[in-house]
Amino acid sequence: MELDERQYRNALGRFTTGICVVSAVSEANAPIAMTINSFSSLSLSPSLVQWSIKKKSMCYPLFSRLGRYTISVLSDKQAHISQRYAKPGEHAMHPDDYSSTESGVPYIRGSLAHFVCKSWGQMEAGDHDILIAAVEGFSTDAEGKPLVFFGGGYRPLLI
Repeated sequence: MELDERQYRNALGRFTTGICVVSAVSEANAPIAMTINSFSSLSLSPSLVQWSIKKKSMCYPLFSRLGRYTISVLSDKQAHISQRYAKPGEHAMHPDDYSSTESGVPYIRGSLAHFVCKSWGQMEAGDHDILIAAVEGFSTDAEGKPLVFFGGGYRPLLI
Protein backbone atom coordinates (compact mmCIF):
# COMPACT_ATOMS: atom_id res chain seq x y z
CA MET A 1 0.00 0.00 0.00
CA GLU A 2 1.43 3.36 -1.04
CA LEU A 3 0.60 6.39 1.09
CA ASP A 4 -0.38 9.74 -0.36
CA GLU A 5 2.68 11.87 0.52
CA ARG A 6 0.74 15.13 1.04
CA GLN A 7 -1.86 13.51 3.28
CA TYR A 8 0.88 11.71 5.21
CA ARG A 9 2.73 14.98 5.72
CA ASN A 10 -0.47 16.66 6.91
CA ALA A 11 -1.07 13.84 9.39
CA LEU A 12 2.48 14.18 10.73
CA GLY A 13 1.82 17.91 11.13
CA ARG A 14 -0.74 17.03 13.80
CA PHE A 15 2.18 16.23 16.12
CA THR A 16 3.42 19.34 17.95
CA THR A 17 7.18 19.90 17.78
CA GLY A 18 9.62 22.38 19.23
CA ILE A 19 11.82 24.46 16.99
CA CYS A 20 15.62 24.46 17.19
CA VAL A 21 18.51 25.89 15.25
CA VAL A 22 21.65 23.90 14.50
CA SER A 23 24.67 26.20 14.17
CA ALA A 24 28.33 25.67 13.44
CA VAL A 25 31.38 27.12 11.77
CA SER A 26 31.56 26.16 8.09
CA GLU A 27 34.63 24.86 6.29
CA ALA A 28 35.06 28.46 5.05
CA ASN A 29 35.26 29.56 8.74
CA ALA A 30 31.89 31.35 8.68
CA PRO A 31 29.04 30.88 11.19
CA ILE A 32 26.12 28.97 9.62
CA ALA A 33 22.70 27.92 10.91
CA MET A 34 19.69 25.83 9.93
CA THR A 35 16.22 25.54 11.50
CA ILE A 36 15.09 22.04 12.52
CA ASN A 37 12.10 20.52 14.26
CA SER A 38 13.40 16.96 14.40
CA PHE A 39 15.49 17.33 17.58
CA SER A 40 15.07 14.88 20.45
CA SER A 41 16.97 13.40 23.34
CA LEU A 42 18.33 9.91 22.73
CA SER A 43 20.30 8.81 25.79
CA LEU A 44 21.19 10.13 29.23
CA SER A 45 24.28 7.96 29.62
CA PRO A 46 26.10 8.61 27.42
CA SER A 47 24.53 12.01 26.82
CA LEU A 48 23.24 11.79 23.24
CA VAL A 49 20.77 13.78 21.15
CA GLN A 50 19.52 13.27 17.61
CA TRP A 51 18.12 15.25 14.69
CA SER A 52 17.54 14.56 11.03
CA ILE A 53 18.24 16.22 7.71
CA LYS A 54 16.75 15.58 4.28
CA LYS A 55 19.31 14.17 1.85
CA LYS A 56 18.03 16.34 -1.02
CA SER A 57 18.25 19.52 1.06
CA MET A 58 20.52 22.21 -0.37
CA CYS A 59 22.23 22.40 3.03
CA TYR A 60 22.80 18.65 3.37
CA PRO A 61 26.45 18.92 2.20
CA LEU A 62 27.12 21.63 4.82
CA PHE A 63 25.31 20.20 7.82
CA SER A 64 25.63 16.41 7.40
CA ARG A 65 29.43 16.57 7.82
CA LEU A 66 29.67 18.79 10.87
CA GLY A 67 32.08 17.64 13.54
CA ARG A 68 31.04 20.15 16.22
CA TYR A 69 27.91 22.23 16.45
CA THR A 70 25.30 23.58 18.83
CA ILE A 71 21.58 22.98 18.92
CA SER A 72 19.62 25.93 20.32
CA VAL A 73 16.03 25.54 21.56
CA LEU A 74 14.11 28.62 20.43
CA SER A 75 11.71 30.66 22.56
CA ASP A 76 8.29 31.85 21.42
CA LYS A 77 9.88 35.28 20.84
CA GLN A 78 12.30 33.88 18.23
CA ALA A 79 9.98 32.94 15.33
CA HIS A 80 11.87 35.45 13.14
CA ILE A 81 15.09 33.50 13.76
CA SER A 82 13.37 30.22 12.91
CA GLN A 83 12.08 31.71 9.66
CA ARG A 84 15.45 33.24 8.78
CA TYR A 85 17.36 29.95 8.92
CA ALA A 86 14.58 27.84 7.40
CA LYS A 87 14.99 29.53 4.01
CA PRO A 88 16.80 27.45 1.37
CA GLY A 89 20.28 28.71 0.61
CA GLU A 90 20.35 31.32 3.39
CA HIS A 91 22.42 29.86 6.19
CA ALA A 92 25.00 32.56 6.97
CA MET A 93 24.31 33.72 10.53
CA HIS A 94 23.25 37.29 11.22
CA PRO A 95 25.67 38.84 13.77
CA ASP A 96 22.82 39.95 16.07
CA ASP A 97 21.51 36.37 16.38
CA TYR A 98 24.41 34.58 18.00
CA SER A 99 27.14 34.35 20.59
CA SER A 100 29.91 31.75 20.62
CA THR A 101 30.91 29.05 23.05
CA GLU A 102 34.41 29.04 24.57
CA SER A 103 35.45 26.72 21.73
CA GLY A 104 34.14 29.18 19.11
CA VAL A 105 30.94 27.38 18.03
CA PRO A 106 28.00 29.76 17.54
CA TYR A 107 24.66 29.37 19.35
CA ILE A 108 21.46 31.40 19.23
CA ARG A 109 21.53 34.23 21.78
CA GLY A 110 18.45 34.26 24.03
CA SER A 111 17.47 30.66 23.28
CA LEU A 112 15.84 28.67 26.08
CA ALA A 113 18.75 26.21 26.05
CA HIS A 114 21.64 25.25 23.86
CA PHE A 115 23.59 22.01 23.62
CA VAL A 116 27.24 21.86 22.58
CA CYS A 117 27.57 18.77 20.41
CA LYS A 118 30.19 16.55 18.85
CA SER A 119 29.20 14.27 16.00
CA TRP A 120 28.76 10.70 17.30
CA GLY A 121 27.09 8.80 14.46
CA GLN A 122 24.90 8.94 11.41
CA MET A 123 22.30 6.58 10.02
CA GLU A 124 20.38 6.48 6.76
CA ALA A 125 16.62 6.61 7.22
CA GLY A 126 14.69 6.80 3.95
CA ASP A 127 14.99 10.27 2.41
CA HIS A 128 16.70 11.62 5.57
CA ASP A 129 19.82 10.91 7.59
CA ILE A 130 19.59 10.73 11.37
CA LEU A 131 22.50 12.56 12.97
CA ILE A 132 23.49 11.57 16.49
CA ALA A 133 25.59 13.83 18.69
CA ALA A 134 27.35 13.49 22.01
CA VAL A 135 26.50 16.45 24.24
CA GLU A 136 29.69 17.98 25.63
CA GLY A 137 27.98 20.82 27.46
CA PHE A 138 24.76 22.76 27.70
CA SER A 139 23.27 25.95 29.04
CA THR A 140 19.79 27.06 30.02
CA ASP A 141 20.38 30.80 29.86
CA ALA A 142 16.87 32.12 29.30
CA GLU A 143 13.43 31.83 30.85
CA GLY A 144 10.35 31.72 28.69
CA LYS A 145 8.04 29.60 26.60
CA PRO A 146 9.15 27.37 23.72
CA LEU A 147 8.45 28.11 20.07
CA VAL A 148 6.15 25.31 18.91
CA PHE A 149 4.97 24.20 15.49
CA PHE A 150 1.64 22.48 14.80
CA GLY A 151 -0.48 22.04 11.68
CA GLY A 152 1.87 23.99 9.44
CA GLY A 153 2.37 27.03 11.66
CA TYR A 154 3.72 28.46 14.90
CA ARG A 155 1.30 28.15 17.82
CA PRO A 156 1.22 29.64 21.32
CA LEU A 157 1.80 27.31 24.24
CA LEU A 158 -0.54 28.15 27.08
CA ILE A 159 1.12 27.37 30.41
